[in-house]
Amino acid sequence: MTEPLPNGWKLFKLEQLGAWGTGGTPTRKRPDFFQGSIPWIKTGELVHKYIYDTSEKITEDAVKNSNAKIFPANSIAIAMYGATIGKVSILAVPASTNQACAVLTPDQRFFSPEFVYYLLCNAKNSLINLAKGGAQPNISQTIVKGISVAIPPLLEQKRIVARLDRLLARVDSCRAHLDRAATAIKRFRQSVLNAAVTGQLSEYFRKSSEYDNVELGWQIPDGWQLLSVEDVVDVKGGKRLPNGEKLISEVTKYPYIRAGQLKNGSVNTEGQLYLTEEAHSQISNYTVSSGDVYITIVGACIGDAGIIPDIYNGANLTENAAKLCNFKKPLKSEFLSYWLRSQYLQDTIQQEIKSGAQGKLALKRIRSLPMPMPSLNEQNEIVQKVCSLFAFSDQIESKLTAARQRADNLTASILAKAFRGELVATPISDSGGN
Repeated sequence: MTEPLPNGWKLFKLEQLGAWGTGGTPTRKRPDFFQGSIPWIKTGELVHKYIYDTSEKITEDAVKNSNAKIFPANSIAIAMYGATIGKVSILAVPASTNQACAVLTPDQRFFSPEFVYYLLCNAKNSLINLAKGGAQPNISQTIVKGISVAIPPLLEQKRIVARLDRLLARVDSCRAHLDRAATAIKRFRQSVLNAAVTGQLSEYFRKSSEYDNVELGWQIPDGWQLLSVEDVVDVKGGKRLPNGEKLISEVTKYPYIRAGQLKNGSVNTEGQLYLTEEAHSQISNYTVSSGDVYITIVGACIGDAGIIPDIYNGANLTENAAKLCNFKKPLKSEFLSYWLRSQYLQDTIQQEIKSGAQGKLALKRIRSLPMPMPSLNEQNEIVQKVCSLFAFSDQIESKLTAARQRADNLTASILAKAFRGELVATPISDSGGN
């Protein structure tokens, strides 16, 4: 049974709210088309309530020679394709869009652009559910325009917008505080790692605050050794899939660790894929053992490091990572992992990547990286201290994540209440039609 409309509200199809259009992309074969002053919006730029500027701008000739159009300020762009489906923004200035955007220019005699913006924000999940297609889902503009929405008179629209602006600004401020806190937690973890691998975290254990300068621009405690990675471990590469073989989702005895799984100091089990027995037999010499340390050597996350957990003992490792194994000196896997993840070594790795022609961290270069070495007893103390501090930061991060979820839920709750007509009172004088 349909719920009754709030007093004075009426049902409209989205198509009735104003003029609809869609954008286009000028040919990239004409670079001069993208050297103009007309903002050209892509769906990834539908982030904030208003769009004032864009990363690319086109010329008037580009508009004339393509399906691109210039939409007036206060039009509303809606993402219709891909991962951004349902995102919306108001054009703060006249602008064009690509073909992945639908654009509604509300009739401002009857419909507030800001009200329509919030209305569409509230409908985002419904729009996502209307999407069809697999890897690149999309919404039909015809279906979207046929959606029925309840809308109050213009004066009430404006009161609702004013109330939403105030309330959601508070929620946004809360989110910003939470984001800053999350960033502070990341910095805290990094500072813990840096303090761990330079001996600052274990001064109380050594009962000494004496340090020696090293050529690389940082200090290590008096009594620590400065070696190279190859002095303490073997460095070996992973192996790509044999020709003609593919990974499978069916669980076998042979998990294959991909580069995307190597993050946060461990191996992410989500979406795990496997080798067939035949494929494994061809690359069986390229496996890892629990306690080995990995480091990624190519890709966007080059230099990510961590420890192979017990559940991946015997797994095959991607060619996009290396393993550090066969410890030659008393060494904790955790301490080696801390060192590889520390800002000191990450800076060294980034300098190496920039100076190289292939954007790859070669095994030879990994072997020559510096390696500070405290005693095993001090390593044990450092690992215990880092684990304790990381556990503390994990607890805070968990609370921040829960608070962020509550803020997101609060936004949805406020919007839902607004479009049930419960956010502001409706004066009798406003109860007339649009």
